[in-house]
Amino acid sequence: MAATAVRMPYAALLERLVAADGAAVRRGEPLFVVSAMKMEQSVDAPCDGVVRFRKAARAKRVHPAKTVVAVVETAAVDAERRVPAAAEAEKPTPAAASSSWGPEVARLRALQLQAAQGGGAKRLARQKAAGKLTARERVALWCGAGGGAAFAEIGSVAGVDTTDFGSPAPFCPAEVVTGIARVDGDPTRQAVLLVDDFSVRGAHASGDLATMRKRGRVEAVALALRLPLIRLLDGASGGGTVTAGMRLGASMVPAMDVRGSVELLSRGIPVVTCLSGPVVGMGALRANLAHLCIGVRGLSQLFAAGPPVVAGAMGNAAPAPSKETLGGMDAVAGPSGAVDIVVDSEAEAKDAATAFLGYVWWD
Repeated sequence: MAATAVRMPYAALLERLVAADGAAVRRGEPLFVVSAMKMEQSVDAPCDGVVRFRKAARAKRVHPAKTVVAVVETAAVDAERRVPAAAEAEKPTPAAASSSWGPEVARLRALQLQAAQGGGAKRLARQKAAGKLTARERVALWCGAGGGAAFAEIGSVAGVDTTDFGSPAPFCPAEVVTGIARVDGDPTRQAVLLVDDFSVRGAHASGDLATMRKRGRVEAVALALRLPLIRLLDGASGGGTVTAGMRLGASMVPAMDVRGSVELLSRGIPVVTCLSGPVVGMGALRANLAHLCIGVRGLSQLFAAGPPVVAGAMGNAAPAPSKETLGGMDAVAGPSGAVDIVVDSEAEAKDAATAFLGYVWWD
């Protein structure tokens, strides 16, 4: 029989053990619960098997590289051992079922699935046609062979729902994907990822306070856990739009809150920005609130306002400049100092960022 090690997903406290030592479990069943920044996360069994707790499981604070349990894989788990006959006979009554959290959990799962689709198939296809990776593909690029198991998402259902807690149809996910990643699947190299999703409103906050606060939340996580912050910017404006004003019934002035970024920088915790597309407005401000800013030639641009706004400010006396003329790498790298390193692909940007972190933080 082969044993599959289950480790702490990130630096955190081991709150409680859910499965008992020697218990038979199915894939996806909870093994133990960890917490960080007052947020709890359940760590589930990666396969069917029998639980064997390691010594590390007895400690309260566990290093992310430590094994907490080893799940011994089996061809089939004995159903009688897993669910005693007496317990199987005790079927929940309708009253007990109605008082459970089942409907709410199902609702959250539905929202998570919807959020994973970003702005929808058409907008994701448009982003691919522009030569850019999607937000979820960028997360996968950074996690490498670790896959989804190497990314602990934070705020997966943050977004806007214009109705009650009923139908998920009107739900619009936040324009940014955030979480803690084991870079290249390595538990000793962790970082907080903040990834713009251009397929959702062009990564524009659109005046939604809940989604704007999501960025501040993960900055606080990076500060508390002393983990590098990696921003993959693509769009990332910050204030209100005409649409948001009509929905809110008021104008929206962006808070311009950069305290989290400033505190990370002042405390020496690495902050790296990778420009993954045109970055404008608040995104342009965040781009330089970093120790290192990396741009991708031909794919990313950096400016405070886009070509139409610039043309309007000039009285439309001349044709609007192109995005490359206004904020391409030839304009913002080199002497201007806005961008430190220019590469030719998003994969090369990731390699440059990890090389930098290897020098200043990880190794």
